[in-house]
Amino acid sequence: MTCRKHLNKATLVALLLPVSSYLDLSSADTCRKLTTFNAALSPRNPDYAMRRKLQAFGLMYEDTDVLCLQETWLERDIIYTLFKLMGKLTYHFSPLHSSVNVLIDFKNEPRIQKFAEEKHDCFHCFITIVVVVLIIIIVIIIIIIIIIIVITNVINNINVFIIITTTTHYCHHAYSIVLIIFVVIKDFGTVVCSHFSPVLPLYLEHDDDLGFSDYKQQQLEMAVIHNKFASRDHVIVADFNTGPRVETANSLDKVLVGEVPDHYQVWLDNGYNTTYMTDDGRYTHCDDSNATDPRNNAVNFVMFKGDYTAGKEKRVLGCFPTPGDHYGVKRTVCKR
Repeated sequence: MTCRKHLNKATLVALLLPVSSYLDLSSADTCRKLTTFNAALSPRNPDYAMRRKLQAFGLMYEDTDVLCLQETWLERDIIYTLFKLMGKLTYHFSPLHSSVNVLIDFKNEPRIQKFAEEKHDCFHCFITIVVVVLIIIIVIIIIIIIIIIVITNVINNINVFIIITTTTHYCHHAYSIVLIIFVVIKDFGTVVCSHFSPVLPLYLEHDDDLGFSDYKQQQLEMAVIHNKFASRDHVIVADFNTGPRVETANSLDKVLVGEVPDHYQVWLDNGYNTTYMTDDGRYTHCDDSNATDPRNNAVNFVMFKGDYTAGKEKRVLGCFPTPGDHYGVKRTVCKR
């Protein structure tokens, strides 16, 4: 971790729950230091309070221009982090499970051309809404019947209470909403910040109802990203939840079991550039991660496609002792 503090810098923060990024606009050149970091900041973690403090401290001293921060589940933790970063940051905030198009706070900066988010809606959501409406109608009918029964004294001396609450509904399985956030920077291009769904029997989110049983969800998200930005130069800063398999290496921390490696290869085959495996190559899951087994996987990358050159890609924001389940990965990218 670099111990250089951000001083006298005009910065932009883009926050998407669980995805965020911030941008240092003080430099006039066309190079940017881009960092991805999976915070895994959830109250379910036994070391939640310490993790929150360590992450805010680490982010304060990490020398980067754009940060894509994933898995910060609670709004209060986003606010806490921004406060610890001394209030220098403007940000875009969009919670995953409620209003996905809310712009809480945004200050215009001369180098920012566009700042937006995208969602991929689905037919299944429409069906979900229809079902909810039908359920509400049925509940209302039941209430009317109960009132009639009580009035006619068929049920004596019984008080019936029915509590109706509203719930945020979202799509499930391979039809889930695909949500990204991106910023277009003058003289540099588009930086995309996202968090791709893992290929797991159960997706361990802050809400338990998002289950994935196959590869379709991650493939859908890859297609949306590729099609959305295919016509422009862009950089993706994310937890890809996919990475290569490395069977032999000169050190144990570079031997990787591979996380859906065929999906990782799809990115490379589509022209995306990443040098992490040759520049660094160590796993990006922490040794003491309580969320991942096996832990020797590299899934966090900074990939670009288009007219860019790049410096070395390296692992940062170490696990000291446990600020997150992942290391961060940083890369300097320059527009030609």
